[in-house]
Amino acid sequence: MPRLIEESQVLGVIFNYASTIVNYTLALAYIILLTKFIPLRQYGYYNAIQALLATIGLFFPTFGLDNAIAREGAMSHAKGGDVYVYYSGMFALTLTIASAYSLTGIALIPVFIRDGVPAWLMGVVVIWAIFMFVQSMNQALGFHLWAVGKVATQGVGYTLGSLVFRIIEIALIVVLRNVYAIAISYLIGQAVIMLYYLSKVRIVPSLRLGLNLIRSKFKAYLSMGFQYWIAYYLTSASGNIIAYLVFKMLGPSGSALYGLALSIIGLVSNFSIAVGTVFGSVASHGLSLGLNINELAKEYSSVYVTVSALITLAAITLTPLAPILHIINGSYAAVVPYVMLLFASAPVSVIDSIYMVYYWVSGKGWLAVERSTVGVLVSILIFLALAHSMGLYAAITSMYASTIAMLILYWLNNRPWGVKLGALVALSMILPTASAMLYVIYDPALAWPIPQLTITLAFTVIMLILKPIPRSLLADMPTVLRPLFRVFTAD
Repeated sequence: MPRLIEESQVLGVIFNYASTIVNYTLALAYIILLTKFIPLRQYGYYNAIQALLATIGLFFPTFGLDNAIAREGAMSHAKGGDVYVYYSGMFALTLTIASAYSLTGIALIPVFIRDGVPAWLMGVVVIWAIFMFVQSMNQALGFHLWAVGKVATQGVGYTLGSLVFRIIEIALIVVLRNVYAIAISYLIGQAVIMLYYLSKVRIVPSLRLGLNLIRSKFKAYLSMGFQYWIAYYLTSASGNIIAYLVFKMLGPSGSALYGLALSIIGLVSNFSIAVGTVFGSVASHGLSLGLNINELAKEYSSVYVTVSALITLAAITLTPLAPILHIINGSYAAVVPYVMLLFASAPVSVIDSIYMVYYWVSGKGWLAVERSTVGVLVSILIFLALAHSMGLYAAITSMYASTIAMLILYWLNNRPWGVKLGALVALSMILPTASAMLYVIYDPALAWPIPQLTITLAFTVIMLILKPIPRSLLADMPTVLRPLFRVFTAD
């Protein structure tokens, strides 16, 4: 795995994922306080607000201009060029969209009230609007760090933001005892990220220069990024639509459990985001230097799907402890089986993240559209067909079906994967699923924790045999980590 960016790729993944570790470590206290002080129904309304706001966001698209600017900026830097004009372009784009999106969200407050959300919760929408402005600045600043290969520094900013966000959230829940604590803490966390990024970038973007870049290259950027944008648009639409359908078809309690489950599984699924962030910078730089990024995608997939599976197996094994230790309380304890099953789908999200970025960087946008279209149709149709008979398990089933369909497409469009990569992907999905299913189907007193520990041990032994980590990766690791990973490395 070649060194293509200024900072270590492995440290980039670690620091980008560290924000998740910090977030969820402190989230243990958050979940305890959430389930103790905030009523389930109120939290369900909050999730409905967030789902509808996210759905509204689909009407304020970038049309892939941000992806095109990011790709061109990173490739320019790899060839020794400046990224300031692209940084300014990203700032102009994100600020414009955030402004329109926020004002529309506020204007639609009567719609939320009409749909049954209490009027006293509408302040959440105003806080969200301010959050969007701050986040737009962070997107531009984060892009600058990403484009110049400072992915570890980018990750440190996320980690600091997560740390402050959770600490403030915990304190505010105790004081306010309502969902405003969550909304306010999100805003403060973004503000901390912005201050840190400003201290590292120290360059003020030019709105005029950014708008001129977009105007002069609009057609080229649209042609370059439109397909990739369509792909992510469809994926986002699917997730948001299902979240809102859960609220409409299963009620606020179902919405609360589903929202909490999705929040919890971010502990593992966010690892794929960290991998995709680093791979995007590496692949963009590599493409400009003439490297085969298809092979780079396969190498990344082999390594990080294995790491993700190990994290997933550990998470599945530990999840039943949550109600026992009173981390999850009362009616919220019903979320445990849903969380375990959703955890099991997380390793495949690494493959999804890597190959979606690969399609973007290599200009194969229509393959990304194909993947997203199939995923959306499968997930929504299966949920609608099963919701009345299976309840919340219908959402889990729809996610599994969508995941399998997308995996088949990735294999068909990127053959040959080779026996080793195919085996790693299959094992990383099948064994975590088996670990979760044993708990869900059988008596937990008999099906936990020995079966989960046994499956985790079996997966580890198989990885020691398959040795999925290439030697080149060790050279990019911090010295302290090399002995731990050397046993999983081929000679």
